[in-house]
Amino acid sequence: MLSNSEFVVMLNQAASDRGQLAKLLNISNEQMSYITNADAGCGLIKYGSALVPFINRFPRDTKLYQLMTTRPGEGKICKRTGLTPSSFFWEEYKMKKKTLGIIIVSVLGAAAIFCSAMFTHQYLDAKNSKAAFDDLTNLITEIDEPQKDTEAEEADLSAEELAAAEAALAREKYAALFVQNNDFIGWIRIDGTNVNYPVMQTPNKPDFYLKRSFDKSYSDYGVPYIDEACMTGISNNLVIYGHHMNDGSMFADLCKYADADFCREHPTIAFDTLSSLGKYEVVAAFKFNTNREPFKYNEYTLMDEVQFAEFMENVRARQLYDTGITAEYGDQLLTLSTCEYTYPNGRFVVVAKKV
Repeated sequence: MLSNSEFVVMLNQAASDRGQLAKLLNISNEQMSYITNADAGCGLIKYGSALVPFINRFPRDTKLYQLMTTRPGEGKICKRTGLTPSSFFWEEYKMKKKTLGIIIVSVLGAAAIFCSAMFTHQYLDAKNSKAAFDDLTNLITEIDEPQKDTEAEEADLSAEELAAAEAALAREKYAALFVQNNDFIGWIRIDGTNVNYPVMQTPNKPDFYLKRSFDKSYSDYGVPYIDEACMTGISNNLVIYGHHMNDGSMFADLCKYADADFCREHPTIAFDTLSSLGKYEVVAAFKFNTNREPFKYNEYTLMDEVQFAEFMENVRARQLYDTGITAEYGDQLLTLSTCEYTYPNGRFVVVAKKV
């Protein structure tokens, strides 16, 4: 390594090293004196094939030497600290290192406390959310829907009278929920999944229940809510949004409709409003990239025949598989939307029709 080096600085050398250096670098006896028992600041410089002795003695009685020396015990004593400059800088370095250690430990401690607080908040939020939805489920009045429908038909009622009878049943079934919160507009359920929740609507505050519980307190879980443009009984496509929670609650199970087998096992969705009792059959399921898609599926809420055909054409173009179920103009549609992470800001969408 030394023989291949163009520039070498040699200070005082041990006896065992001097002989090897002299042979390797062709150092004369006179030149060897500069690296034999040499004083501080004396030595040899090898540059290429040249060997240049140097003597760099710095007067010790100068203020500059007193400030710059790093030898223990040397240097001017500071009246304030009682330390030489070298000792002072060393002590200052140790103090800064200690302070930095304290700061790092404090930051890590604060991060641990924050993470613990967030975990506790999420755990309690999940627990409270589940308990609240369980309590709301218990407020639903059980009614014998098939029997009452049969009674209505046997009574030879007109279509309008049948609709009125169904609305009366719906109001009876969900009256207690509406009394607690008049933003309540319906209830959605998919048997065999975690989807079993009230549905809200606040047209003047469209996303109010994105981070609000049924009692309007803050909650990361929110409550499923219907698009502000939808009008039950009028809109021929009702769009409902719900969170995709990591614990599998809310609308997380919608993403299971990516599997055709799951769809075959869970083909129907129940969505009741305050004016009707509804069963819907899944028509299509698809993933959606909101950052790149020109198709705004959630804006097709009140469609004429042309818009209905356009909506279904776009849905068919994106469906993950063929369910074998079709929808035609005149059908009542239900569109469920939740977050999905194949794409940045992606969505998973399930479209169903009333049967």
